[in-house]
Amino acid sequence: QGPAMRRLSSLTPAWPTAASSTGKRESADATDDTKEDFKFLHRSIPSEDARLEDLVIGLFFSGTFHPRRVVITNEVIAFAMPDDDELIDEIPLSECLHIKIPEMKSDDPLDHLDDPNLYFHCIQIETIAEGYNSGRTYYLKAEREDLCHKLVKDLSRLSKASRRRREELTRFQRSQERIRKMYNSEFYQKVSALIIIANFAQSIVEAQLVGARDDADVRDGIEELFTNVNMGVTLIFLVELIVNAYGHWFKEFVNNPWSWLDVFVVSTSLLSFGMMKIPTSVIRFMRAIRIVRLFNRFTELRKLITALTLSILPMFNAFMILLLILSIYAIMGVSFFGREYPDDFMVFDRAFIALFRITAGDTWVPSLPVLYDNGSLNWRGASFVISYIMVVNWIILQVSVAVLLDNFIQASHRINEESRLPNLAGLRVKNEDKSPLAPLIARLVRFDTDHPNLDTDSSQGLSWQARFVETSYHPISDPGL
Repeated sequence: QGPAMRRLSSLTPAWPTAASSTGKRESADATDDTKEDFKFLHRSIPSEDARLEDLVIGLFFSGTFHPRRVVITNEVIAFAMPDDDELIDEIPLSECLHIKIPEMKSDDPLDHLDDPNLYFHCIQIETIAEGYNSGRTYYLKAEREDLCHKLVKDLSRLSKASRRRREELTRFQRSQERIRKMYNSEFYQKVSALIIIANFAQSIVEAQLVGARDDADVRDGIEELFTNVNMGVTLIFLVELIVNAYGHWFKEFVNNPWSWLDVFVVSTSLLSFGMMKIPTSVIRFMRAIRIVRLFNRFTELRKLITALTLSILPMFNAFMILLLILSIYAIMGVSFFGREYPDDFMVFDRAFIALFRITAGDTWVPSLPVLYDNGSLNWRGASFVISYIMVVNWIILQVSVAVLLDNFIQASHRINEESRLPNLAGLRVKNEDKSPLAPLIARLVRFDTDHPNLDTDSSQGLSWQARFVETSYHPISDPGL
């Protein structure tokens, strides 16, 4: 059997070399510009520190075996193209049902191989139906028999260890997962948003009633009533914060800026109830800013605030230019008009504020006359103010707004694309979304094609990523399509 096995192994076709795939890669370069726009879809294989095995073996699809880079860690089996770090697919080891050498059966996909020699040295990996791979069965092909048996043995051992680690979740982790699902549920978020809106409306009513009452006793009674109401609302927010921290502790909670906002709002509200002597005006302000927490409850509001925050940072340079020009004109104003018009130009800070008022909408510097007492035009003062308005109000401010809008549009587009990623990919099937149609859908989202610019993985098919890239092509501008 040994010589026969070696003889059959020698008949196994070798994987395509880098030279034989050069044409494919050169033709695929035409899609590089398009793929650049969809970097958010790409994931990398596990880092070198986590890798136990990193080798190139065959992966069965489209009726034959194709060379793929396989990276094995303690938790996953990751697939990539040879000599590439971009993740194509992965199998969580904890979701592997069976890892074995397949037996020849009539209903086995390998039974339809054109070359029966390809059947040797194969590894069959069956996955659970409700997991990441939706019950798909994978077939791998090693180059040698000893490597095949070694991989089956190692993968089986790693799979059992991974399942054992997953089953050894503590009671805290299980309860934490339940609390996290409850906190992130749509019903919970809507109820929380309604409480925040009601509390903000109550702050508006409080500000109106307290300020309109002249009677001190009535005003004190209203303040006491609203203080009790706010204490109850604060306790509700405190419970919500504890639930959030419990469900997302530790890294996910600490790295979320909205969580820190909740901590700030709740802690300042608690301090206002006798723990620290805080002025009433500050307490009302702290209660009013609770409405900011509403942004985290609605996805579209959160996207808007995030995009606005990301767009403000790049326009910092435009603000610095505006500040620099304003300061230069302020120094010029002190030099030219400091003695004549000391009300606005005696010192730098006065001149700065006077010019800033023009930037904010004032039409002229109050102390700087347009006409002298004899009716002649104040050319020096008029030239100074007109030039400032033209440079700052007409040019610098418009450029700053343009930079803000451009970065806001880019940030909004990036956020929208990232939010669409789970819907586009459809890779990870959650336990609550079990469906027997998942394998069929995964099969249907592949499209047969032989176009070299799109079939970059030599599979005679288009994955959902390739199909997504294909839709961005314009046939008029690309005669090759």
